[in-house]
Amino acid sequence: MVIRRKGSSSSVALLVGVAIVSGCGLVAASSQRGFFFGCYQRDRSGQLEIITDQYDRCVSHCESNYFRYAALSDTQCMCLNSIRTRVIEDKECDLRCRQNPDQTCGGANAQSFYETGVEVAGPVMNLHLTDKESE
Repeated sequence: MVIRRKGSSSSVALLVGVAIVSGCGLVAASSQRGFFFGCYQRDRSGQLEIITDQYDRCVSHCESNYFRYAALSDTQCMCLNSIRTRVIEDKECDLRCRQNPDQTCGGANAQSFYETGVEVAGPVMNLHLTDKESE
């Protein structure tokens, strides 16, 4: 939705974000699985890593392990929940994914970031409950 306000010499356009309504509730339009998030300077601090030249496999791997982003640099796939490096121009991500040439798989010193669709952390894996009322 675009709202225009007339100014004294120009008009200003304000874009209002629109949420997509699904059968289960609201889904943020910017958190789509496989959505290209941008080209970033290479970050080697990913928590989970696999070797693949398939964009879909990387995104699926990171999604199934509850990570927000899948970062590709040639055949290296890293999963991250936050971006700790700076954004660079999209043209720096000039390597095409071998299995899907329509997608970029990073560059010489760059990573292509894709959203997995995961917006929150996954389930707690090491939760230990103690019963304090057992006396």
